[in-house]
Amino acid sequence: MIRNMQIRSKLIAVLVIPLVALTVLAALAIGTNVARGVQADRINDQTAFAVSLSTLVHELQRERDLSAGWVGSGRDAGYGGVVAQQMAVDQALRTFRRDVENLGNEGSAFRQRVDEAVSELNQLGQQRDQIEKDAGTTVPRTLAYYSGVIGHLLA
Repeated sequence: MIRNMQIRSKLIAVLVIPLVALTVLAALAIGTNVARGVQADRINDQTAFAVSLSTLVHELQRERDLSAGWVGSGRDAGYGGVVAQQMAVDQALRTFRRDVENLGNEGSAFRQRVDEAVSELNQLGQQRDQIEKDAGTTVPRTLAYYSGVIGHLLA
């Protein structure tokens, strides 16, 4: 059969088969590289989330300690440190919220836990106001609120 073909047809057949094979192999390699890129982006987002979570927990722990100290002193000493620390927590919270949005995983059990922690963090401003303005706020109550939020973040 090949003997009866024209030279032109023989050359085309000899060139087309390797070209089709090369195209298939290139498509497979591109698909693999795209999948690796997507996985690398996901890991990068998860790493950024973990770093911002750790920073936020650290800053909240510091605010908890300073706030409890200020309440324990009868609201006489250390208020400037509390305010400065609140600003640090607010910055860490902005970064954390950005990284939560980049995280994805909507509907997963992990994301539900993250969303619960974020909803507790939405009450942070109200809790701060109550600690500052309510003279009946005690050290144990202050510690309990912050420790609860921190516990949810760590969970």
